[in-house]
Amino acid sequence: HISLSCASSSTSEAVRQLKYGFLTNDVVRHASRALVSTDFGCWTRRKIASACDVDGREIDLVGISLLHAGQVVPAAMISAIIRELIPSATVAWGGPHISGIGRVALEENLVDRSFAADVFVTGHAEQTFVSLLDNMALGNVSGRERSKPIVLDGVQGGTFAPLFENLELYDEPLTLPAQSTLGCSFGRCAFCTYPAIEPKPTRLPLAVSVGTVIE
Repeated sequence: HISLSCASSSTSEAVRQLKYGFLTNDVVRHASRALVSTDFGCWTRRKIASACDVDGREIDLVGISLLHAGQVVPAAMISAIIRELIPSATVAWGGPHISGIGRVALEENLVDRSFAADVFVTGHAEQTFVSLLDNMALGNVSGRERSKPIVLDGVQGGTFAPLFENLELYDEPLTLPAQSTLGCSFGRCAFCTYPAIEPKPTRLPLAVSVGTVIE
């Protein structure tokens, strides 16, 4: 639950539409801008600003994962703050919600979605995200210079295992969470989009990942 103090009539309308699920791009944009000035927005700004000061390194890419539609407005708020504090950074959105929307729906009004992100990634993005970073290092992707966002397709229902590299760079003790399966063995809930996004229950080959960590 998000409480917006000093809410204008437009903000109140945004909150009403958020509650009942009738969100448009304009509603999301205005609601996220209003959220920037709340206590939550100020706290988020401080956290992002402190992250920018770590080791004095420039931040080139910020990735935001959305689990469901209820996270769209806070995510758009984070994007707005990022673009204010780090104007040169590329903002990428992904996760189950973006995967559920899909490429076709995303591309229908990409220009209208430009306030939210420079890159939208659908599907499992472990490999796609690495490719995105490689392209950015080569200067092939610069989100803020584009007239509209781009859509990248991740792996839909892949069976690859997570890859753990450069472990010596992390502090100890190190915890490495890993998902061992994909899909839902039940998959009959009419209200749930998960079975449409994920494959049938699939076991991932984690032995490769575990062997890498042990070595």
